[in-house]
Amino acid sequence: PIPREFVCTPDDIVHLRGLVRRERLGTTFDLAHVASSETLRSYWERLPNVVHLHISDARASQLHLQLGTGDRGIREALEELVWPGFGGVGVIEGYERGTDAVLAAANKGAYDEWRRRYRVGEHTRDAVG
Repeated sequence: PIPREFVCTPDDIVHLRGLVRRERLGTTFDLAHVASSETLRSYWERLPNVVHLHISDARASQLHLQLGTGDRGIREALEELVWPGFGGVGVIEGYERGTDAVLAAANKGAYDEWRRRYRVGEHTRDAVG
């Protein structure tokens, strides 16, 4: 278990949804919190009803890195899994207390680049802009 987190895997989410029994209960896919032993693709494919996306980069030893500096392959995951047809809301995550505005600006720049490259907004709702 991860301290302060009570839902850590797609199996946890499926179990929780079974207890709540609400068809419209949505799931957040937080890219940084996927265990390094699992691929983003396998995690994404096991998540039910994803309606919210936290876009953040990570390494096994550190979460919420500047976009494009982690080792999780989030750029490829977004291109292959999310941008083609995702209808939910995505947010850039990674600005935390104690960090400076440089990280937020770098993440916004990376997002804007991906947005142009993958034409985000043409087939998804684009909550950042």
